[in-house]
Amino acid sequence: MFSIATAAWSVPSEARYFSTGHEVYSLLRAVRLEAGRAVPWTSESLTSGEIRRLLQPVERSDLSVAGRAAYDRVRELIDPDPLYRETDTGFFGSINAQLALESYFNTADNETEWLKDYSRRLPLLTIPVEFGLARSFYARGDLLLRNEHATVGDPDFLTNVPTGIASIDFQFPLSAYALAGGDTWFAHLGRDQLRWGSGRSGVMVLGDEPDYYEFARFGVTTERFRYTGLVVDLEARMSSSEEEAFRAVNQSEFERYNKDREDAKTLYLHRFELELGNRVSLAISEGSMYGTRRGTLRLWNPLMIYHNFFDSDHASAMLGVEFNVRPARHLNIYGEWGMNQFGTTFKREAYDTDDIPDAFGFLLGAEALVPTGPRFMTGGLEFAYTNPWFGVREHPYTTWHWRRRTISNLKGSRPVVTRPIGYRFGPDTMLARFDIGYLEPGIRNGVLSLTYRLRGENTIETPYERSIAAASARTPSGDIVERSLITELSVSEQLGFRWIPDSVSAVLRADLAFLRITNLNNQEGVLLRDLQISPALVLQF
Repeated sequence: MFSIATAAWSVPSEARYFSTGHEVYSLLRAVRLEAGRAVPWTSESLTSGEIRRLLQPVERSDLSVAGRAAYDRVRELIDPDPLYRETDTGFFGSINAQLALESYFNTADNETEWLKDYSRRLPLLTIPVEFGLARSFYARGDLLLRNEHATVGDPDFLTNVPTGIASIDFQFPLSAYALAGGDTWFAHLGRDQLRWGSGRSGVMVLGDEPDYYEFARFGVTTERFRYTGLVVDLEARMSSSEEEAFRAVNQSEFERYNKDREDAKTLYLHRFELELGNRVSLAISEGSMYGTRRGTLRLWNPLMIYHNFFDSDHASAMLGVEFNVRPARHLNIYGEWGMNQFGTTFKREAYDTDDIPDAFGFLLGAEALVPTGPRFMTGGLEFAYTNPWFGVREHPYTTWHWRRRTISNLKGSRPVVTRPIGYRFGPDTMLARFDIGYLEPGIRNGVLSLTYRLRGENTIETPYERSIAAASARTPSGDIVERSLITELSVSEQLGFRWIPDSVSAVLRADLAFLRITNLNNQEGVLLRDLQISPALVLQF
């Protein structure tokens, strides 16, 4: 999608940060592939300095018309003018605004599954406040006026305009952080979304399905190597019904984890990314979900292999391996593997672990960005698989999910929102996706996609079970399989009418989707047919 991200209002700083989903990442990808280089770092959390370094090997004159337009757009995004600057001290700052009018219509009169959920809906008003010092410090926080979680799916809320004080989300900002760094290092503290991987339907280790992450991030970067260390503070919440369900399924495991339990949950990850030659980039991610006890200093070790702590009473490990291969110009083939648990023959024979279920997932895909005149024609094909226990561990505090309590004045309740940290659709999923589209940098784009998805009965909130039956389960598990066929069309257009001042950017966008889901929520015979339409007008001042 053509980006309407508020990060387009920027300041000239090497530490300027581009959040997950920003248009700069798809444009940089297109430029690098056309220039005969491997795709850049797929951990979408780059600074202006890092992006400038990735552009250095690219000769603009060797690019096509579309490639030069993408190159110029990237340079425009990383070298903007601030609202205020002091040349003697190096201080700069900006306050801007985005006004978005968005509507939501659908045809189903029964329970539905909104593809445009809370994190994908636009705030009515966004006011980013940002400032920096010299070229190595940058800070930003977004003031928001938006509807809260409970309005999603409520037939009384057909737009993103709050109908009263009860429907306003007061838990903003969703993005607020400070960052120091440049083209070779970074240190980052705050709240924002994060994403590691190339997958279009999702990623395996660290995905952007949660509303945000609270994190500290640090690392070093060169032209062909990047290291990232990440610590994420997570809310440790468990309802009494969930506690009873976990205990009922596996009493011994639950009691072992609950012994002297503290309400604490922290994610520790590190990632090594490497470009090999001009055709291949590799990434290895490894981490630990540490819960039921507070983390210690040893977990901050940037080169520790977390699995080798062997702390199964308080932690679960994750290993992720990713590759991107450029077999020809404009074409990229990628894959990703994520694993919490994998039983080897040695383990089964030496430790009698036939009743421990494996937990892993993977995806494979190919994408093409072919220049045709002023635009790129795009296409993609992807297959993803997660087994029934991927991310589901022995205790909720070591399970790979994200939670937060939302304050709902509208409903008079305090619902807890749970999202997978890894793959968007969680465990027990098989998915195939095909898409075609076009991209004219800074002006227009569109994507038409077709997705077929199978989901078994396990979810990221399923109680962990150690048994022969659990270990033998295969995706899609259970007696009733949910089957989804989803067609989506997303388009956006930069408006250029005379009555629009040069200082205002106006984008018209529309999302249309048709869903046909049988056995909805794994209930036999429940059929959902739904046409969802969401137009929006976005003004940036």
